[in-house]
Amino acid sequence: MPYISIVIPIYNVDQFIGDCINSVLGQTYKDFELILVNDGSTDRSLEICHQYADVDPRIVVIDKPNSGVGSTRNIGIDASRGQWITFIDSDDRVASDYLESMARAISDNTDFVQSGIIFFDNDSGNEIGCEVLPEKQTLHRNIPVECFEMAIMPLITSPVSKLYRRDILNVNGIRFDTTLSVGEDRDFNLAYINVINRACMIAYAGYYYRKGISGNLSSNRDYIQLLNWDIDYWKKLKRFFDVNDCDIDTTEKYLAHRLFNIYNDRLVQYSNAAKRPMRQLIEAVKTIVGQSEYTWLCKHIKQVECNRLLANIYLSKSPILIAVYLKVVCQKNG
Repeated sequence: MPYISIVIPIYNVDQFIGDCINSVLGQTYKDFELILVNDGSTDRSLEICHQYADVDPRIVVIDKPNSGVGSTRNIGIDASRGQWITFIDSDDRVASDYLESMARAISDNTDFVQSGIIFFDNDSGNEIGCEVLPEKQTLHRNIPVECFEMAIMPLITSPVSKLYRRDILNVNGIRFDTTLSVGEDRDFNLAYINVINRACMIAYAGYYYRKGISGNLSSNRDYIQLLNWDIDYWKKLKRFFDVNDCDIDTTEKYLAHRLFNIYNDRLVQYSNAAKRPMRQLIEAVKTIVGQSEYTWLCKHIKQVECNRLLANIYLSKSPILIAVYLKVVCQKNG
């Protein structure tokens, strides 16, 4: 049985998938299986996967009708045999010591391993950023401060650059929510860390994340729908803090700040998208200011570090005043 199962969901990436697979096959750590799950690609992706599988017995190819990345990863989890599972996106790649560095962090009581990410530009190939801890860190869910830190890690919203224990996923029935088209990654991770005991964050980055691909999924979204999904996750995060007794000074401030940014960012995006007419914007704001989460924010807005004029505008709960503010911001930003 392989020690690590690598799951790669694939959809129309024939220009990238070879580079991704080659980076996996070039690992210094050899005890793995590679599960390639084709999500109904219409290009040469499936053909390329079979070409690699024909020459390396560690590769398993699964072909399925198109149903989205969440269900595709779930099928990969179900097919996995390793003690640990890691996900790689098909347009990314990993350093040759990636699996070895991740596996080295595993001890008898480790349930989760998180490493850093290096971002590179699709056109130039140049590195454009890196997110990694300065030093190794161990977090325990039963310690409130550490549990809080575990839930707010910058990379917790993504399933890549991580190791998950397969038995924990299966015993607790943790899978990606296929009803979500956005945010299923962060839901998956929150559900996972809610049942683990110990996480290990390592000061290493060997996962290369490709940025700048045309046709970004967020370019044509309904921002009000995105806002509602963000709020649903915020409620899950708040419940996570409550269940795990994360009643520390910074928790409420963090929740207030996060909720403020959700409302502000999504409303600005909604106002700016297709230059929304004022009447449509006012109607959208009317619905939002009636939400219980918005009321919660108004009660805690003093904890948010923001312009006081802006805070008072949101506190007014006036759809007209808020809509005017949004229009001014969007005009100012072009």
